[in-house]
Amino acid sequence: MKKNLRDEILGRRKILDKEEKKHKDKKIYKTLVNSSLYKKCDNIFTYISFGGEVDTKEIIEKAFLDGKNVYVPVTKADGFMKFVQIEDFSELEKTPFGTLEPFDDNLKEEIPRDDYLFIVPGVAFDRNGNRVGYGKGYYDRYFYNHEVFNKIGLAYDFQIKEDVFAMDWDEKVDIIITETETIRIS
Repeated sequence: MKKNLRDEILGRRKILDKEEKKHKDKKIYKTLVNSSLYKKCDNIFTYISFGGEVDTKEIIEKAFLDGKNVYVPVTKADGFMKFVQIEDFSELEKTPFGTLEPFDDNLKEEIPRDDYLFIVPGVAFDRNGNRVGYGKGYYDRYFYNHEVFNKIGLAYDFQIKEDVFAMDWDEKVDIIITETETIRIS
């Protein structure tokens, strides 16, 4: 079921018109950076978008300009993931998977606290905060090992589904921001 859902959503993201994508990304960006969570936080954990994902690069640039600390993931083949601080995009290189990560993975790991903002990637979400990722389990393992607050999923409207078939170990997000709405999970 999750594989079919992944295939459906990834297919829709792939054919999204570039101008339409930019327009949707801009709306999501504005909602996030104008939110009280963003304004009051000094530290942001975020993925670096690639492919058809909601653009996080503009969010990262804004965070740099606003003097916020930005932490991005470094992943290992064994499923391990840690977050390290970056201060510029020049500190990143393309991985074999096509994602951007810090080239120096010896950087000190940062552990999120309750006043940090944590932007979570996802292929699909439901209105209960459940998410479907890419199937590798990096974020579910990370959330299992770290208490993470203020988890925000960024998605396009078509990525919001009635039910994403969450498992007991799947970690929920607290808020989902799309181009037309902000879904707060109670």
